[in-house]
Amino acid sequence: MVAAANEVDNLASRIDISRYSSYDKLLKVTARVLAIYERRNLRGATKVLTAEDIVQAELFWIKECQKPLMTTLKDDKKTFDKLYAKLCPKVRDDGVMVVGARAERHVHFSHNRQEVPLLPYHHKFSKLYATHVHNRAHPGVQTTVSKIRSRYWIVNLYKMAKSIRHHCVPCRRHEKDMAGQQMGKLPLERLKPSPPWTYVGVDPFGPYTIRGEVNKRARGKAYGVVFNCFSTRAVHVDVAVDYSTSGFLQVLRRFVSLRGYPAEMYSDGGSQLAAASRELKLAVDGWDQNRLQEFGITDGMTWKFSMADSPWQNGVTETLIKGIKKAINHAIGDQILPFHELQTVF
Repeated sequence: MVAAANEVDNLASRIDISRYSSYDKLLKVTARVLAIYERRNLRGATKVLTAEDIVQAELFWIKECQKPLMTTLKDDKKTFDKLYAKLCPKVRDDGVMVVGARAERHVHFSHNRQEVPLLPYHHKFSKLYATHVHNRAHPGVQTTVSKIRSRYWIVNLYKMAKSIRHHCVPCRRHEKDMAGQQMGKLPLERLKPSPPWTYVGVDPFGPYTIRGEVNKRARGKAYGVVFNCFSTRAVHVDVAVDYSTSGFLQVLRRFVSLRGYPAEMYSDGGSQLAAASRELKLAVDGWDQNRLQEFGITDGMTWKFSMADSPWQNGVTETLIKGIKKAINHAIGDQILPFHELQTVF
């Protein structure tokens, strides 16, 4: 019996764990070799492995991992307490060191009611099991740590889990940084020092339902129009009574009477209003661009339309619409206002 025990103790020297990269394969080979030692002949090599054989192989490697811990506990208890005292480790009757304290209550609520053995960081068995758990579903670091600690308490487990995930080829392939969109250069109109409202962007939004002044049941639609100064980021908001070119020009006339004629006016052509409603697209598409361009030419104003499928050219104005619409919706809620009240809100 003593000779057989010594042979089992020397089994780790016969199974070179450094040559294994699979946790399952290591346990199966160990279980097969233990079966040979048990029968004292090669008939154990043909034995069908059972769950008990795998458990015994796992127990063998747990004890093999803990040999340095047991040696430190026996020869230098002061150093052992300095490293592991917070885990409150204890040695069971079967010679396995398990953690206590906070993890002790976990045993009563776990699915298998097993205590959690303590494993060192640098042993290959700890690394194989951590890699085995990670490779099941390639989860994040926190999930990997949680699953491992339901079975083992590995020292510096977060460091190990991060290293495994960093070197995992499938994780690196699926979570690699894709080529992002490169932002275009800022236009000169936003960089050149100039008086306010020299370079202006304009963009419509809406529509908003309005009711009649006399006939309260009558319903109509009004559109908001936002003007944005490129140099100062000042904002001017107004409302158009309808979606016609004349309605928009009325808003534009009110704007220039307050702010003056800009040197250049930028707007979308209509077809690239991807974030707008279908009705707003049709409204802007119906604008007479020639008539808009003719407006203000005698006062030195040039109207420029963005190219199709290039919303970034007037993106500085479009980004303001979200905040403006949110503020207006908070102010009026579900109310349907007449035009003059809606204009006051704007």
